[in-house]
Amino acid sequence: MATKQIKSTAEQFEKSSTGMPLERGNFIAMAIAGAMIVLGFVLMLGSGSGTEEFNADIFSTRRIVVGPAIAFLGFVAMGADALILGIVQGLAEYLPISSSGHLEIFREFLGLDLSGAQSLQFDVMLHVATVLSTIVILWREFWPLVVSFFTFRRDDRFMYVCKILVSCIPIGIVGVCFKDTIETFFGQELTLVGVCLCVTAALLSFSYFFRTRPLTTDRLTGRVYKPRDINFVDAFVIGCAQAVAVLPGLSRSGTTIATGILIGDKREQVAQFSFLMVIIPILGEALLDMKDIFSVEAIDAAAGAATPEIGWAAILTGFLASFIVGCLACKWMLSIVKKGKLVWFAVYCLIVGALCIAKGYGVI
Repeated sequence: MATKQIKSTAEQFEKSSTGMPLERGNFIAMAIAGAMIVLGFVLMLGSGSGTEEFNADIFSTRRIVVGPAIAFLGFVAMGADALILGIVQGLAEYLPISSSGHLEIFREFLGLDLSGAQSLQFDVMLHVATVLSTIVILWREFWPLVVSFFTFRRDDRFMYVCKILVSCIPIGIVGVCFKDTIETFFGQELTLVGVCLCVTAALLSFSYFFRTRPLTTDRLTGRVYKPRDINFVDAFVIGCAQAVAVLPGLSRSGTTIATGILIGDKREQVAQFSFLMVIIPILGEALLDMKDIFSVEAIDAAAGAATPEIGWAAILTGFLASFIVGCLACKWMLSIVKKGKLVWFAVYCLIVGALCIAKGYGVI
């Protein structure tokens, strides 16, 4: 079970045409949307071209694609909770801050509580969107792996796919044997989310302080640290880390990347491996969820129950938001890992985790 349960947003999305209720959670959501609009316009700022000199930066991706896209999403998010959760999923799926934890936090603030086939439909679309964003960003690495594996070339790419399959064994066992148990952790108070976020912060901190630079003395073992390529044992260990990270608040990307760095693997390889290894579990879970969707709908239809459905506008909005933001976050995260800047996310997770624990105990 590589991904975690997301609560759908149908009822709130349907209210967006008349404006969201003036509640605390919606004020927070609107503040985030406003910040996105400001960020989008800031990204579009820059000097122009003069009469004697042409400035190519006016046609940069930042100014003509990223900035307008973020600003547009911010404007739309002013009245769409579905889009807000799509943005959260796309951003937090790749950044080491736990998408499940932040979705639980936003669900709490926005007061969203739907279940059944509606939630499954929205869940499937968001996670398929993040899978597609991974494939798009890592297409040059992904397609040769597919060709090599299905043509049985027995080369390095074939073995790389085999390592990915090995990493999927632990999460497969958890998904088959403990799925119902894991799902009971979702939709609860934020205390568990806060504790898991603090654990994520600890993992990211350890990976930063004990495996900072190659060819230096390891502070943990006292030996010279020289990063290595990912082997089959490493793949299985990273897969175990992914299986543990099904809990809300434990970042899947943060846990797997930190684990890979801690056991001595190369940073750039760990980040890419972490993003590719999740494709198979997410697609597998999506297929199982689709089966559950049809099963739930069939049961409701047989019982004569009226099952409210999420409108296609809400599903499409969440899908596009998750895909676009996921593409940006995936590319950004690859750069961050290479530079070894994960410690700042540890600080963020620690602060948010402490706030969630305080919220869970009624302190705030």
